[in-house]
Amino acid sequence: KRKIIKKLGINFWPAQLLVRDGKIVYLHIGEGSYKALEGNIRNILCIDESEKKVFPTEPLYSKIPPAYCGLRKRGKVITRGKNVPLFGSVSARGSWKQDDECLCSGATGDSIFLRTKGKKIFIVARTLSKNPAIIKAGWKHKVKIIESTTKINRPTLYPLLKVPGDSGELAIEVKSWNMGIFSFTFQ
Repeated sequence: KRKIIKKLGINFWPAQLLVRDGKIVYLHIGEGSYKALEGNIRNILCIDESEKKVFPTEPLYSKIPPAYCGLRKRGKVITRGKNVPLFGSVSARGSWKQDDECLCSGATGDSIFLRTKGKKIFIVARTLSKNPAIIKAGWKHKVKIIESTTKINRPTLYPLLKVPGDSGELAIEVKSWNMGIFSFTFQ
């Protein structure tokens, strides 16, 4: 993938592009502009405007930046200290290992701490074995505490918590060690 992206001169992610006859005919850097993407696909494929649209309105997407855990996306993982890091960084305690794509748990009881923004918290994660991984999440703001348990299987976006405040502290405890965490996203 990286060779293709580099050859096309794409230096930002996410990126939407349409290629026709070896030439880029549409390029958008970042999230959003899904209606424009659909319009360009319709034009290229000569699809009539009267046919049902995939995006009748612009879909909602998060304007809050994600917290990445892999080295490739310069995930800021702190492995020491007891303080919850600044927004965008992750504090990992236990036997975590950071690779290019994700942060991999090494033992049951490994934990992660981070500051959150938004009212919905999501995790992009996957199991590293045939068995599902289980995590317990706890969110705290002042005296308010909300908890959930999530089963992680295939690599995808999992909803963790809906919270009443716009910011807080998130703690994740791994109940089964066989998982990788790619990122946290917020809405």
